[in-house]
Amino acid sequence: MLKSENEFRCFVKNKKLCAITQRVTSVMHKEIASQAQLIKEKIWGFFTEVIIEFLNEHTLNNLVFDVYIDIPPKCNVRLIDVGPFHKDLTNSLLFSFD
Repeated sequence: MLKSENEFRCFVKNKKLCAITQRVTSVMHKEIASQAQLIKEKIWGFFTEVIIEFLNEHTLNNLVFDVYIDIPPKCNVRLIDVGPFHKDLTNSLLFSFD
C-alpha cells in the first residue's frame, strides 16, 4: 500500500535541484523526519541519473517532478509526475515562488 506521506515534489531551476518538499503538507511524519538525509540522497541520485538526462534530451532548464520513495528498507524512487516550474501552474506546497 502506498503512503501519501512518502510523496515529494522536487523543483529544478536552471538544471539544478533547488528544493524538495513533502506533497502532504498538513502533517510532518516522524518517520520522514528521521530519514530526511537518506531521502535527500535518494532524490539527488534519481535527479542526477534520470532527470538530468531528461532535461538534456528535451532542452529544458526548469521543471517540477513528483516522486514516491519506499522508506527503508528498499528506498526505491519512483517518478509520479513531471510538470512546469511556473508560479501560476504549479503548487509550491511548503515553499513560495518568491
